[in-house]
Amino acid sequence: MKFVPAPSFRNPPPPRPVSQCLLALSFSLAAFWWVSPAVAATPEVQRTSVYSQSTVIVYNTNVAASKELAQFYAEARKIPSGNIVALTCPDKETITRTEFEETIAKPLRDAFVGNRWWSVSLDTSEGVQVQANRIHIIALMYGIPLRVENDLPPPAAQTDPKTGKPIPRKPDPQATSACSVDSELCMLAKYSYERAGPLRNPYYEKSVNLYQARIPGFMLVGRIDGPTPEIARRLITDAIAAEKDGLWGMAYVDVAKKIKEGDEWLMRSAETFERGGIPVVLDRWRARFRLNYPMRNASLYFGWYATDVDGPFVNPGFTFRRGAVACHLHSFSGRTLRSTSAAWVGPLLARGAAAVLGNVYEPYLNLTHHFDIFNDRLLEGFTFIESAYMAAPGISWMSVAVGDPLYRPFEAHNQFDTENYRKDENREFKAFRLATLRWQNDDPLALRDNLEKAAAALQSGLIYEGMALKALRDEKHEKAEAFLQKAFDTYSEKEDRLRVRLHQADLARIHENKEAAVAILQKAVVTYSGLPEAEAALSLLTELKPPLPPLPPPPGAQSSR
Repeated sequence: MKFVPAPSFRNPPPPRPVSQCLLALSFSLAAFWWVSPAVAATPEVQRTSVYSQSTVIVYNTNVAASKELAQFYAEARKIPSGNIVALTCPDKETITRTEFEETIAKPLRDAFVGNRWWSVSLDTSEGVQVQANRIHIIALMYGIPLRVENDLPPPAAQTDPKTGKPIPRKPDPQATSACSVDSELCMLAKYSYERAGPLRNPYYEKSVNLYQARIPGFMLVGRIDGPTPEIARRLITDAIAAEKDGLWGMAYVDVAKKIKEGDEWLMRSAETFERGGIPVVLDRWRARFRLNYPMRNASLYFGWYATDVDGPFVNPGFTFRRGAVACHLHSFSGRTLRSTSAAWVGPLLARGAAAVLGNVYEPYLNLTHHFDIFNDRLLEGFTFIESAYMAAPGISWMSVAVGDPLYRPFEAHNQFDTENYRKDENREFKAFRLATLRWQNDDPLALRDNLEKAAAALQSGLIYEGMALKALRDEKHEKAEAFLQKAFDTYSEKEDRLRVRLHQADLARIHENKEAAVAILQKAVVTYSGLPEAEAALSLLTELKPPLPPLPPPPGAQSSR
């Protein structure tokens, strides 16, 4: 049944506790990192998944790279070669409803029946019915079309029988059959259903794996895609590598102050990251992250609301950390995946992200992915594709999830190899997470003290910055300023030091001390003038202190023409 869902909100539960061997540590965090106690080493990543046998890979025979990618993914995730399905469909992103039905839906249904993945029965009153389904996930490869055009005629014009004048009609924004190929394929097991508008997603807000949810015939559909076949292939290798080592880095959350519901999703996402022991840079100003903002060590990015990629992502030197999850909320963020500059999904993938959510047409806010639910489930350990569909109220609609569907970004987060700790490039992030999970609820003062000890021992500007940002969100501004200064004094990279200056300017703005903010920014612009990231400071400085207009010529002055 078609529906218009109301916005739905929930408070994410606390993250799962860290393993017992870590919680049992009774000595200080600083001591932990060089004593080398017996803690389980990081195991080799298991490339098989509970979904390996129940995943179908679909590729387009008209695109050579599509078949190569399908075979590579099957080997990488130990998916049986018999689970690969070849379709012959148009080599274009946008197709008609007829092309979708004839070249994708019908042959795919035939493959499911022919391979006995489905058990079907023919009921004279209901038509073909899927009685049992062995498949949980469909992975679409680079080359499979992205979206389906609307084929519904416009509503018939009506006139007032008394006056003969046209009756004004308020258009129904959801009276469309346009959709993403991915979201429409969730309905593959239904041979007959209403095509106009969204359908209720039966997996929305669930908190169990799909194979435990007992939703007959329902499948999750994602895609491994991007601007180029090489980028699409990287999504697979990055996901597997990140599962082995863990997705470590900083979270950047951009609250745009546009619409309350969307802002609240982002605020709750920031809270989820913070509880999970991830340093969070939260921008609460109306403007988005500034041009060339020094967004270093970014493993998570969530923001809104611009038509095309901008801010830090136009900096030629910007790249995400391996395995990063990045999403920008916009109605047409996924209107194309082939561009590195248009929309958002393609550009974020091109800059190193491994998993991205988007929309191919206008979905309307309450039918987009709810970022708070998505991030809650992701940190709980669900796969990328499970988390994406748990966060989407509607199907047969506009959403896409681009990345390895089986990717679990936080698979290795509770594993630490202390024997090789000194060589671990992620040791600062691990220290921050371990301390947060150990002390944040029981003893906040112990958390602060142990983080300070770890920051001093490791000479970690990052830990000081994370502490400052948390203090800022807790409105402990004196502590925030002290930790920011320690972060600035400890960091060695200019881009990191510049970001701290931007935090300090924001703190001055919070206190409505415009003069102090301007002074900080003026100094930063001069000090870091050789960096592309200095544009971020210059942009904010220009907003706070616009340049004076040129003086008019004195009376009687002659033109230079």
